[in-house]
Amino acid sequence: MLKKLVSEVMLTTLLIGMVTLTFNIKPVKASGTIYIRADGSVDPLTAPISSADNITYVFTDNIFNKTIEVQRKNTIIDGNGHLLQGTGTGRGFYLNAHGVTVKSTRIIGFGYGVYWSGGWRQKIINNSISCTFTGIYINTDLLWGDSIIGNRIFGNRIAIHMDSMASEVDVINNTIRYNDIVGIWLDNWCGCWGGRIVGNLISNNGAGIRLRWVICFLRDNTLVNNGLEVGGWYPECYEQDIDSSNTINGKPIYYWMNQQDKTVPLDAAYVALVNCKNIIVENLTLTGSGGVIVVSTTDSTIRNLSISNDYYGFTLLDSERNRIYGNNITDCWIPIIGGDNAENIIYHNNFINNGEPPRIYESEDSWDMGYPFGGNYWSDYNGTDLYCDANQSFNGSDGIGDTQYVFPDAWSETNFTDRYPLIEPWTPSWEPIPPFLTGDVNYDRKVNIYDITFLASIYRCKEGDLEWNPFADLAQPYGQIDIFDLVTCAAHYGETYP
Repeated sequence: MLKKLVSEVMLTTLLIGMVTLTFNIKPVKASGTIYIRADGSVDPLTAPISSADNITYVFTDNIFNKTIEVQRKNTIIDGNGHLLQGTGTGRGFYLNAHGVTVKSTRIIGFGYGVYWSGGWRQKIINNSISCTFTGIYINTDLLWGDSIIGNRIFGNRIAIHMDSMASEVDVINNTIRYNDIVGIWLDNWCGCWGGRIVGNLISNNGAGIRLRWVICFLRDNTLVNNGLEVGGWYPECYEQDIDSSNTINGKPIYYWMNQQDKTVPLDAAYVALVNCKNIIVENLTLTGSGGVIVVSTTDSTIRNLSISNDYYGFTLLDSERNRIYGNNITDCWIPIIGGDNAENIIYHNNFINNGEPPRIYESEDSWDMGYPFGGNYWSDYNGTDLYCDANQSFNGSDGIGDTQYVFPDAWSETNFTDRYPLIEPWTPSWEPIPPFLTGDVNYDRKVNIYDITFLASIYRCKEGDLEWNPFADLAQPYGQIDIFDLVTCAAHYGETYP
């Protein structure tokens, strides 16, 4: 019994001593900068960094409130599991030479965890980076051979940001989580090759991967509760190499280039069509995944999608003769962005609680299907529905606003117009009111030369064609505008209503 009591007293004394020792550890008192000079020396000499060969430099203790600036090329900085901690500003590592490797360091509490503005063939390997504004920031031109591999980057504002020209970086097998703004953000500004993004776990960031003006190769990335954003004002910015091995919330990304005559699978988490033709995208729910991209694409149909909680709902650029209808675009900042488009028809969509109207430039698209089929529902439209007919000049409600919905061209002083905005959200059961008179296909309450001219303009149009109007199909055989429809219209020529 006495031996047991003595043992317990000795153990307690030992534990108290260990705790006391722990709380009396003195951090390296440091302020300013530790330099790895070009000649291989460490300045100041008292810094807890040692090197036996002036190539590999190893931390021997934690370092506080210091920037480590590397001026010597072809070096390895090994944190050896130690801590490099700042006070929330400045730089942790500043790489100012070629061929620098930073590894095995816990980096906490800087404006930039690792910053480089010069050099190439840099490697950031197996570090832990947290509580910074930007974990790894690359701001240099003509960069190549750089890699960011096997790091844990979490709890920052931005995890990785390349903001440079004609540069590339490989981002491989990192775990990137809980960064407020974005996980991986690559800007190139000249549409050049940007590198490989492979095998990363990217979860619960503001945005998962953001590519702007940069072309990348993406494989086997797992995105969870964040999406993919691809942007740029030119079609070349969208020529990415991204396959369906990349997933968002367990569902594949379909980033199609140079495809035609296909339907996007129903398990899609994200859809991009680049230089495609005759593609059908339908019946998908896309939430926070990055929206839908349609670039240099023709004769395709995008319908019955629910897109929400994205910065851009649709990107529509350099595309022609597509039909975008029956979609719900809600809680996006900009529901549709793009330009240089022609002959697209965008109708019967519900634009609800978005931050801005569409941001489109220099396009010749239609934002409605004419009267009585109407245009789109806009939750910020404040018009009334007291009148009806094509000119909204007769008393009576028709489900279409009495005034047009107008939004500006993003690059000029012209406007785009939805001539017939819907008063209530569109549903598949919504039906337009029929004509007042047989043959009055333009809804002006008169049958005259304008109706015959309209019929002639869609002569031989068949049901399902882009220009199809069922109220112009006046006579048997139904399903096509033909001579019998023209004859029927002519038979009612001159009639008016009321």
